Amino acid sequence: MTWRGVQLSCCVTVRALRVTFIGELGFELHVPMEQMHALYAALWSTAQTHPSLGVRNAGYRVLETLRLEKGYRVWGSDLSPYTTPLEAGLTFCCKWGKAGGFVGEEALQRVKAEGGPRRKLCCFTVADGSLLSNAALCFTHPDPAVDAALHLRSHDPLQLYGNEAVSFEGRVVSQSTSAGFGYSVNQTIVYAYLPAEIADIKDAPLGSFHINAYGSQVPLIKQPNNRALYDHKREKILMSAALSMLVFELIVR
Repeated sequence: MTWRGVQLSCCVTVRALRVTFIGELGFELHVPMEQMHALYAALWSTAQTHPSLGVRNAGYRVLETLRLEKGYRVWGSDLSPYTTPLEAGLTFCCKWGKAGGFVGEEALQRVKAEGGPRRKLCCFTVADGSLLSNAALCFTHPDPAVDAALHLRSHDPLQLYGNEAVSFEGRVVSQSTSAGFGYSVNQTIVYAYLPAEIADIKDAPLGSFHINAYGSQVPLIKQPNNRALYDHKREKILMSAALSMLVFELIVR
């Protein structure tokens, strides 16, 4: 991760970090609290001057769906003090064998020597055809006008939010840690920790996995190798740090 101090024309100095949580080339902008409004105003003004940039305001749920598509884990649901890099598929973040080691390295090495973790985080998508089940899952409002506004149409995607029960061959084996619809990949995405012996099963037939969606058992497809559904080769975010920072400065100046 790299960063650089950038002086904007609005007299705000930002610390621009070359990091993204949405799977595209991006930056985090760090400024003192009292300068946040001026920074937003400067960015929004630039966006209005250059409509071709396609800049829009976006909220947390946008970040959530984009990070699900990219397979980025989030603290508090996919990760906690009780999960390990071995379980979460994050061993690439561990610098094994470095001088002095790191906190927890001995414990992780012991787990590896004993055959690996007892559970693993897996990626699923809702099977094709299950997106049409929303209409049957909705409540009816007595006011027809309100019902028309609230009732999900038959072609709306199945909305999941995490903590739904996940079953394998008719037996509940886990609950989802994160779930949501990926609008770039047009699929409902689910993450859940599975017992290692189930997580390691390859080419499980359709109908092996289900998720409990509002009382209905919806079939899931386990994704091979848990690779990201969007840009799994990371081509969009591997632009050199120097070039990407230049792009940022051209945009904000």
